[in-house]
Amino acid sequence: MSLKENSPDLWALLDNDLPLLEDDFKYYRVDKLLDDNDLAEGENAIRRIKKALESGRPNLNELSEAYVSLLSLYFRKPLPPEMRIRYEEVRRRLSNVLTNLGADLKRLDEKAKQRLSEKAKAAQQAQAAQAGQTAQQPKPQGTSPPPQQEPK
Repeated sequence: MSLKENSPDLWALLDNDLPLLEDDFKYYRVDKLLDDNDLAEGENAIRRIKKALESGRPNLNELSEAYVSLLSLYFRKPLPPEMRIRYEEVRRRLSNVLTNLGADLKRLDEKAKQRLSEKAKAAQQAQAAQAGQTAQQPKPQGTSPPPQQEPK
């Protein structure tokens, strides 16, 4: 018996949840939910999870790192309801698989939170810098007539 036959979460991840989440990343790319780096990181995490799980003997370190990458994606906008459901389902099922393999989920979740807070801080700094740059731009000249002087 393979690992896939022993775990309904593993089966659901490989045959249903991961392909749907991968499609969501492609579909919602237009909405700019993720910047290009996070989008690539998310797609890479899905590929790594699939590869690790399909092997039958998943490398716990590889699977754990992919889990952290997936959880530390910084979404620029709220997720559409159907994507949020699929994302949370992947997260829940992957947590179950990792727990069955003996992973320390508390440590992995903390690592993901740390990465996410770093990304959020960087995004805020970039927005502040962009806002400051916009505010410092000079106003165009010649858009309004010069004030009229009264004759003396």
